Amino acid sequence: RRAHRGSTTVTLPPKESASDASSPAVAGPTRLRRLRFPAGFAVLHVEDDGVLRKSMALRVFKRMGVPFDAAKDGKEAIDRVLGLGEFEAAGPRAYGLVLMDNQMPGISGAKTTRALRDAGYDGPIIGMTGDPPGSPDRAEFEASGLDETVDKDTAGVNYVAAALASLSLGPAEEVAAGAPAAEAPRGAERVLSDVAGGPGVGALDPAPPPLP
Repeated sequence: RRAHRGSTTVTLPPKESASDASSPAVAGPTRLRRLRFPAGFAVLHVEDDGVLRKSMALRVFKRMGVPFDAAKDGKEAIDRVLGLGEFEAAGPRAYGLVLMDNQMPGISGAKTTRALRDAGYDGPIIGMTGDPPGSPDRAEFEASGLDETVDKDTAGVNYVAAALASLSLGPAEEVAAGAPAAEAPRGAERVLSDVAGGPGVGALDPAPPPLP
């Protein structure tokens, strides 16, 4: 799918790329590559669950060298992008990618996405949700102006990594997933396992198995 920023067209990778071992983002099932990004590039991660925010930061963004901000709800996301409220002094921020949850208190991800599109934000927005496929909430979310929608599971995390790789300038260095910059918050594995319905979530696993 494509998002437009001024005269620039941003093309996100197909979901199949998330499982492609030759992807610039992934080198084997337990390794991520550190990437270089254009000057000023940053991701905005919008998620009300503090454990998931910290887990994505430690397990994906920091390992891949991704500059990022985190918003705990839709209102903060809108304020950060448009330079409103406590972020007025900083002014509007042209994030290179917004990663959006849907079920949040106050303003849902669907309403937040519509508000950003209506205000002129034309960068890529990826929805990352626990809403089951075919549910009314997910259908509303998918129709709100997202460029892609993924689940909160291994495939979803891998797709986000592939999307980041597609927006990067290429790999900087390879970072072992078994050596995170900091410890994951306690309870992260349980929460992510519950979301995915399985034992842990791929690149977000606190203790991935060693490479053969």
